Amino acid sequence: LKRIKVLSVNRATYTAFGAKSEEEFLANFHLHSLFSQDFRVLRETLIALAEGKHQFRSEFYYRPAKGKEGYAILHLDVARGDEATLERVIVSVIDISDRKQTESALKESESKYRALVEACQDMIWSVDAQGNYTFVNPAVRTIYGYEPEEMIGRAFHDFAPIESRDRMRGEFDLLLSEKKFFQYVIVNISAFNRPIHLLFNGFVRRNTEGHIL
Repeated sequence: LKRIKVLSVNRATYTAFGAKSEEEFLANFHLHSLFSQDFRVLRETLIALAEGKHQFRSEFYYRPAKGKEGYAILHLDVARGDEATLERVIVSVIDISDRKQTESALKESESKYRALVEACQDMIWSVDAQGNYTFVNPAVRTIYGYEPEEMIGRAFHDFAPIESRDRMRGEFDLLLSEKKFFQYVIVNISAFNRPIHLLFNGFVRRNTEGHIL
């Protein structure tokens, strides 16, 4: 690491590390401080250079000024003409902390939502434009007597009495063409060949172009 010298940085870099000028940053910066929270990336970078790679990219965790923790993307490009000597390497570090925080919050929200859905005693479901189930929650075990996997991919009207299936298909087609929300009482048949009286609520999700999601 002692042979590696930082020659120049931009304003965004030295201010991120609490320096007031490029000169102050260069006088006090040590390469290991950038990777102090994630030496794995520094090791991978040096290995990549040793193996003759001229470009390298990785995400890493770091701690810039004032103890703030963050995530960044490291881009490394060996300067043209210096491929053999590695005298000049252009490095860019793009902070992605906000994106990581958003991803983390989204994962947490999805986890909470899934926990609620799976614990719900009512059937929660979705179908595609053909009326085939794409999702059902575990409540179908109690309501229908089927495992969720047994219902995925099957048409919703497959679980209705034969004499009701044409009507249900027609109502579904009408829903797709005209309605945004529906609510009606239906009779389905359980895995044990018993009738189930259900109140179905649903709505059609469309994108900005009007296509069904």
